[in-house]
Amino acid sequence: MAATSALTASTAPLTLSQILAYTPSVLATDKHHDRKDTYKYISTAEMIEAMGDKGFRPFAVHQITPRKNAEDRRGFARHAITFRHESMFGTDEELIPQVVILNSHDGTTAFRMMAGFFRFVCSNGLIAGDGEGFAINHSGKATMANVIEASFEVLNQCQNKLAHVQDWMGITLNDTQRLELATQAHAIKFGNKASDYFDVITPEMFLEPRNEEDYGNRSLWSTYNVLQENIMKGGLVGMKQGTPAFRNNRHERMKVSTRPINNVIQNIDLNRKLWNMAEEYASNIITL
Repeated sequence: MAATSALTASTAPLTLSQILAYTPSVLATDKHHDRKDTYKYISTAEMIEAMGDKGFRPFAVHQITPRKNAEDRRGFARHAITFRHESMFGTDEELIPQVVILNSHDGTTAFRMMAGFFRFVCSNGLIAGDGEGFAINHSGKATMANVIEASFEVLNQCQNKLAHVQDWMGITLNDTQRLELATQAHAIKFGNKASDYFDVITPEMFLEPRNEEDYGNRSLWSTYNVLQENIMKGGLVGMKQGTPAFRNNRHERMKVSTRPINNVIQNIDLNRKLWNMAEEYASNIITL
């Protein structure tokens, strides 16, 4: 898996020097040399400046180090920047709407803009589901005016999602329902290897809260956040049956632990799947 450099959970807007230290591809002034003439360059640096003029400030950045030709592509690679609008500064809300922008200059991703949230109690970023945000292919027509307009549209989408959060806060789950959600989250985390880890890193482990606010809270909102945080931050430890020992042919026990999700593409993908999972679960409960 490609490595990622990241600066997250900042308590203040990031400076340009901080951004460039972690995401040098932001400064790219043109597309990578192997892109065709039809590939449209979309400047991230100009986008940051234009969004800043409208009150959007960067609070987190990620950049992926490519697997192949890393040095050649480092200044053009996939990167993500998370913005909050200055109108949200100084509020005492638990959840702050965010705009997450993904871009590259080497053809590895379209320009994408997504709705997200920052939950202060766990210093954790959330991404809303697949239906939110928009994407522009680098072969299409994109202007900074389009980006700014879309940024405000994404903030509006966040406000709509906050209504969903209020619904989730009002839904209390029993033990069976919480375990159902944890089992679904387990499958999302491990994919086609879920059965291999089912008795090692169990779904029940995903239900262990990490924040005081989530202890004893059985709402769908709290359950979703506990699942999301355990998956994103890693650190869950289990024991796995190992291969037979060379000398005595006995199976040795091996410690297995989950890693934090640092790859920005995997982070976005898992976040959106988890949000969609909770959204669908809430819809099924409400319509019963």
